[in-house]
Amino acid sequence: MTVRMRSVPNGPGIVSAPFDEVLAALRRAPDPSDWTTVGDLVVPVFPRRRPFSFDGPEPLRVRLPPGVLVGFGIDIGPAFAFVTGDMLEGWPVTVDGLTAVALANLRETLEQLNRAFVASGLVPRGRRPTRAARVPRATARKRASHGQNPRRRR
Repeated sequence: MTVRMRSVPNGPGIVSAPFDEVLAALRRAPDPSDWTTVGDLVVPVFPRRRPFSFDGPEPLRVRLPPGVLVGFGIDIGPAFAFVTGDMLEGWPVTVDGLTAVALANLRETLEQLNRAFVASGLVPRGRRPTRAARVPRATARKRASHGQNPRRRR
């Protein structure tokens, strides 16, 4: 597969993983067509506001109560592989099933989150109060390696 990249500048306060780190994670990532290995890694994600830096199919999106638009990503550590409609067609789950699994994965991550990684503050645009969680990079890398996901209890 060939991917054409184009340069899209990051905005203020946006940090991207180095390209070689993302490429290495993609090489280690499980086969996205195999639901048994990627199901534990799927999480809900907010749609991107910036354009993708590559051409490809549109990510699958759903509207969740109370009207929040979300997509789905396969968490491979320093990046997400966005879930598309074509990918979903090859999996033994429906959109509702995918949504339920992704939300359960997110809940498990938050239950195990070290509170030291929760930051509170003001969002620069509009100066609105917010809380955000940051999963340490080592945890994210461990989770993505070899298709293993320590968040899931067996």
